Amino acid sequence: MAKKQSQLTVDDRVFVGRVEEQKQFRAALAETLNPPAGENLPYVFLLYGDGGIGKTTLAKRFRDIALQEAPFKDKVQMLWIDWEDERKKFPELQVGREQIQAEDVF
Repeated sequence: MAKKQSQLTVDDRVFVGRVEEQKQFRAALAETLNPPAGENLPYVFLLYGDGGIGKTTLAKRFRDIALQEAPFKDKVQMLWIDWEDERKKFPELQVGREQIQAEDVF
């Protein structure tokens, strides 16, 4: 009898696909575990794209990888910023994306 594989979930919903993106994220995240000598600035991963293509779900999958999988578990701190939530709170962000500088967000 074949062993049944458990389904991968994100926030209790089945997550499928995006295998290459997950692989690339793991590789990029692994590089942050051994930064060059003297470098102590945080790393930022930014996902952007058209609405409805699954950015939030993919970001949550990346969150789960960073916080739950070895070798990243207990070595990564995360700050989650949702652009749409933030722009509702701050009038200065209620302009076109191209007019906003990193300093406005951070």
